[in-house]
Amino acid sequence: MQTQTNFYLAHWVSASREKTNQVSVYVRITVNGKRANIILKRKVTVSEWNSNKGIARGTKQESRLLNRYLDNVKNRTYEAHQELIKEKAFICS
Repeated sequence: MQTQTNFYLAHWVSASREKTNQVSVYVRITVNGKRANIILKRKVTVSEWNSNKGIARGTKQESRLLNRYLDNVKNRTYEAHQELIKEKAFICS
């Protein structure tokens, strides 16, 4: 059994799937080189997305709420990962 895992989490949007200037926000979780993309059911305009940081730009209420939601998703994902490590569970097949 592998004792250490490489774990990475990133938020991204797919500009190729743009409809009416709105794109869906995804989270990509990578464990030991295996990726899983999850759609978060949140949308943002292309111009308000900062792809380098993986967050919404600006100080509008809408951007702040989205960024807060993304932080919450990130924190819950890391907590779940830590729980799996504590339980010494097999994380990735």
